[in-house]
Amino acid sequence: MITDLDKLKLKQIICSNVRTLAISKGMSNAQLMKKAQLSESYANMVMHPEKFNATIEVLMALADALDVSVKNLLDQDLRNEALEGVPPNMKKYELTLTEYQYSRIKPWLKINKERAKEYREHRALRLNRFSKYD
Repeated sequence: MITDLDKLKLKQIICSNVRTLAISKGMSNAQLMKKAQLSESYANMVMHPEKFNATIEVLMALADALDVSVKNLLDQDLRNEALEGVPPNMKKYELTLTEYQYSRIKPWLKINKERAKEYREHRALRLNRFSKYD
């Protein structure tokens, strides 16, 4: 039997994933709702999981707007992936390198991690500043 606490946890996961994916794609809540062809009231629900009450059609519209599957919206480990801080115009890839190759790119990795952290911080500040006006 699914308890109210289980339902709330699932709503929190979905809302968190929607916000994370929207931020990683450089979209505000208003832009996401417009792309998903949903009313602005859903933008408020995404910010407040306790109010979130969406049908499968709404989840499908959000997933389509974010270019992911509904499964991604339900993924409990999505926030642990490196989606945060990846600018919208970049993609994440995995590579296998030799020791020599790794030694050549190691300095670049450190600089890139610092830049990604700065990007996330600046992006969060901008989103906080402009989310008041959405």
